[in-house]
Amino acid sequence: MKAKKYLLFFLLGYCIYIAIEVTYRGYSFRLMGIAGGLSLAGIGMLEDAGLRRFPLAFQMMVSAVLITAIELYSGMFSLRVLHYRMWDYSALPFSFCDGLICLWFFGIWYLLSVVGIFLTDYVSYYIFHEGTHPVYRKKKKGCAEGEFVIK
Repeated sequence: MKAKKYLLFFLLGYCIYIAIEVTYRGYSFRLMGIAGGLSLAGIGMLEDAGLRRFPLAFQMMVSAVLITAIELYSGMFSLRVLHYRMWDYSALPFSFCDGLICLWFFGIWYLLSVVGIFLTDYVSYYIFHEGTHPVYRKKKKGCAEGEFVIK
């Protein structure tokens, strides 16, 4: 059952990433779809491993790190093995690794990761009938550190 779920996450991530990139840039690459699929499947695996117990902002941070790492490795593979540069962030401030990753896009992945978190949680619950109904925690004003209210 887990294999089917992660395959579904991969296919959803593939399609969603291609759609976002075609909307944003006007074109995309299959390798970027694979990176999107790996990202969503990875978010699903992290959620299943217990990440969903943490506050949403922390889940988004971990997911953004995962997506950025996948972006870096797929960019290195494309550049070094395929000898093709699919994107170049070197003109942007705070770009690293020969323009393969940058802080600006890390922020974008942070914000977009909430879609992946919600999607994987809801697919797990409603389609695969796993876990409990998804809830997300937000720190309540006036609470001591570590106390959260469930909304």
